[in-house]
Amino acid sequence: MKNGNTEKKILKKLSESLVANRSELIEVAKDNGNIDNAISSLVENELITPLYGSHTTFAITQKGIKEAK
Repeated sequence: MKNGNTEKKILKKLSESLVANRSELIEVAKDNGNIDNAISSLVENELITPLYGSHTTFAITQKGIKEAK
């Protein structure tokens, strides 16, 4: 993970709630680097997956749950 601390915070949030919209993830990681890079890295590593609707929402994957522990 390139943005380690930010990515860990995002994974922790998603491991607790399983699903979060982008604004919730921004709030969790607001003081930690570039949120877009962190989200992209997590998606590329298949730790989270985007869900598209009226707002972009992210869900943690089985792989992400294991990584969050």
